[in-house]
Amino acid sequence: MSALPLFEREVAVHPENANVLPALAVCYQKVGNVDDFDLMIQRMSRLAGDNAYIEVCCDGLLRNETKALEKLKIFMLKEKMTQAFICRDPIFHFIFDASSLQDVVADSSIA
Repeated sequence: MSALPLFEREVAVHPENANVLPALAVCYQKVGNVDDFDLMIQRMSRLAGDNAYIEVCCDGLLRNETKALEKLKIFMLKEKMTQAFICRDPIFHFIFDASSLQDVVADSSIA
């Protein structure tokens, strides 16, 4: 079974749960649904300023990886995200490679 219908249903039933939007965007990207991917990115972009997670995911999905990882490091230092969350979030692992996430966590630990 595909995750796509489950995420679509979650967004339909709980539109206030913005944190599911990156998962839906990843699904659309993986199946090549460019139109719905673009719509998800637009929706996420409107929410990015109020939600650190959405902001990082949006930049990462738009292939602004350096910018996204720098924001991720800043959000972690400001305690808007924990190391454990960054390491365990499955959507981050679809957007970024594991070594990039490990580097962010390691750099932030030193600071």
